[in-house]
Amino acid sequence: MMKIRINGEPAELPQPYHLIDALAYLGLDLPARSAVAHNGQVIPRATLAQVELQEGDELLLIRPTFGG
Repeated sequence: MMKIRINGEPAELPQPYHLIDALAYLGLDLPARSAVAHNGQVIPRATLAQVELQEGDELLLIRPTFGG
């Protein structure tokens, strides 16, 4: 198992995945106007399928909140 962290919480993947595939495997949706940071760097949505995750990587899912 490959261990990563998502929003500070541990997660496990059975094998290395590309970022977009890992999100799908973990059942995490990425709504419009949201972003992903990979090891502290924001990844453009167009390149999510090109980023291959490694053991110990950290992801931050940034989702918009509404209200006032």
